[in-house]
Amino acid sequence: MHLRFLLTALFAAIAIPGAIPDALHAQDQPQASRPAQQTIQLVTRFDDATISRLLLDVQATWTIEAGPDGRSIYRASAAGGINFAVLPRSCSAEQGCTGLLVIANFAGAQADGPPALDEVLNRFNDLNASAKVYRAGESAVVLQSYINALYGISYPNAKAQLLVFGQELQKLREVLTSLGEGR
Repeated sequence: MHLRFLLTALFAAIAIPGAIPDALHAQDQPQASRPAQQTIQLVTRFDDATISRLLLDVQATWTIEAGPDGRSIYRASAAGGINFAVLPRSCSAEQGCTGLLVIANFAGAQADGPPALDEVLNRFNDLNASAKVYRAGESAVVLQSYINALYGISYPNAKAQLLVFGQELQKLREVLTSLGEGR
């Protein structure tokens, strides 16, 4: 008798709209009606659209020039007077360009000769692993980073790498400025 009463109550509850709490229905609803999870875009090549979007998202302005090999060179500027270039690399007809070289040049770095400048740059490299700095000539300094998308990289990670390069560039500028001021 109790079983018959329970079954009757259950069928009545199903037949009356609103009798079953929405929380119970939510468990049975298909995924499409649940809030969508954020989809992370995977970058597998650096084409003009992806590079432009990255530069826009880090609030840079840029111009595009043709490089000696015919590939585009993006000359960019960002807040704080940061100037850098972005160059697609590791390019093939099948995959497009799967690498992105980010580079900044400093001319006229002043130190007590190339060995003293090398010591400062080596110390910078030891403390800042995400980008590498080296001397090019007597007083020219180059900071570079490489973003690899050969096996795919999330768009937020590629953007973060570009932002970290900007931070490294600011640090290096401060280090080189302090050399010129004799600090």
